[in-house]
Amino acid sequence: MSESVKEKTVPTRTRAVAEICQSSIQSGRGRGFVRWRLLLIVVLPVVTLIVGLSSTSSTRLALAIATVYAIAVLSNGVVLGGLNEINLGAGGWMAVGAYAMAIFLEHSIPLLVSVVLAVATTTLIGFVVAIPTVRLRGIFTALSTFVLAYSVPQCIVFLESITGGSHGKSVPFGLTLFGAEIGGSSPGTLVLVTVSFVVVGLATFALLESRWGKTVIWVAEAEPAAAVFGVRTTAVKVAVWTWSAALCGLAGALFALTVGFLSPDQFQAALGINLFVGAVIGGSRSIWAALVGGLLIGFLPTQLQDYMPSSATGILFGGILLVAILAGAGGLARPIEKLLANLQTSLRRTPR
Repeated sequence: MSESVKEKTVPTRTRAVAEICQSSIQSGRGRGFVRWRLLLIVVLPVVTLIVGLSSTSSTRLALAIATVYAIAVLSNGVVLGGLNEINLGAGGWMAVGAYAMAIFLEHSIPLLVSVVLAVATTTLIGFVVAIPTVRLRGIFTALSTFVLAYSVPQCIVFLESITGGSHGKSVPFGLTLFGAEIGGSSPGTLVLVTVSFVVVGLATFALLESRWGKTVIWVAEAEPAAAVFGVRTTAVKVAVWTWSAALCGLAGALFALTVGFLSPDQFQAALGINLFVGAVIGGSRSIWAALVGGLLIGFLPTQLQDYMPSSATGILFGGILLVAILAGAGGLARPIEKLLANLQTSLRRTPR
């Protein structure tokens, strides 16, 4: 091949790769940006873990709670990015997982088994609730999930004999896992929640990038066409909502371990709204961006209290949300991914 042909071929290939990356970033799916996304899913939590382990106990606790919130934000992203539906009930599902975790630990069930049982309990209830929920669309879905978020704290108070009601419920302390102390601001807690985020993040990424994930997008964007081709659209949507509930159940179980005390006030409807805002700010179709959303709603406010009045944090959140909206439907993740894609293109080797 002559030098002139090589000079034309390589730039053409570079442009083709760049176009594939940009298309993948725009849709949030596809093979064009897989390596970067997998890298970010692992690297960002590791950076958070390193910062937390080298910081004070209060900072470590705030990062642990923010990472727990990130798992719940991810559950919102699954529904919003997959089905284009609004879920305001993530806080309610977190409450189910948290109280289930506390109850199982109270009966001296081992920690890991309690986590599994808490997630299974939330998943089962989420599956039952998902069956009527998927029959709704748009604002009606948002309203139904908001009702769920609003009613869960009332149910906690009503079931006082089980949950402790308005008096709250303590989570057993002195828990260990593989010899590490779990609970509160201990390093083991931060390691546990960080590893959990990476595991469920990679699992969610694999699901959404699989054939099933492509079917989910098809159902969301062209449900009648998908039904014509034999896709069981209702089953697909129930599966998405159930997976979302499972993630919230895990977040709730980890939240119980982290804070050590549960009360209805921790799971008010505002929590579900904040978790949804976290998904919008980060970017609903980027798994790694869930950690960004979790940090913004769970870590940033606690760190700003030393520098500004609590009332001013609302203004700051409004500004961040405005920036995310201006960034487009992809949230803050999209411009960051575009920057990385441009960097990748510029670093590609050119022929000599």
